[in-house]
Amino acid sequence: MSAKTIRSALGLLQDDPENEKAWEQLKGDVGEAGLDMSADELAKLLEAARRAHEMRREYEAVARMLELEVSVSKDAAKKIDLQTTLAKLLDEELLDDDRAGIAYMELLELKPGDQGAEEAIERSEGKRGKWNELVERYVSEAKQAGEPSFKSSLLVSAAEVAYRYGRPALTGSREKGAAKKLEALTAEIVGGLGEALEIDPKNRRASLMLELVFRAESRWEELVTLLERFATEAAAKE
Repeated sequence: MSAKTIRSALGLLQDDPENEKAWEQLKGDVGEAGLDMSADELAKLLEAARRAHEMRREYEAVARMLELEVSVSKDAAKKIDLQTTLAKLLDEELLDDDRAGIAYMELLELKPGDQGAEEAIERSEGKRGKWNELVERYVSEAKQAGEPSFKSSLLVSAAEVAYRYGRPALTGSREKGAAKKLEALTAEIVGGLGEALEIDPKNRRASLMLELVFRAESRWEELVTLLERFATEAAAKE
């Protein structure tokens, strides 16, 4: 397989990280035998592409690139580092509890007894079954909080728990009325994050979480407005 097709797919993804055809092409190319580039050259290409996506906070593309890097890496220590980065990204940035859990389990296969992976899995299992209680507690504490930044932080914590655990539970539920409950929960998440930003416009976590929700819901106009405001408030060059 020609290295040219890999570079072409990587270039397409830099312009459009949601180009599924380019992802399929890339995945097929890097997995084929007879590639006319060294393993080291391929690793450097994938890493450079991942870094570029990361600079633009295109975290879903970063995750998918990491998955490819893990699959082609021949170095055991490097593979563990990449898998650790992938698991943490899914857990901390994308708030994807299901995929993060799988990634942590795969990390434990590569590195049995990894303390970070074991703690993350235990934490997830502990919160998943009582996410409703956690959300109610955070909201209740936010109502009583006097310090604005603390109140804003509590509202974000409530939204994060609802997004991380509540949405997947309702999305996969066959219970009658689950779709309406999901719609209502999403509205609560957006409302809570909006309130958090009204209280503390510099709450970066609230902005990043709203970005996740708007992308997941394909609410593009609201996403544009959010990013414009985020760019205005941001102190960093990003």
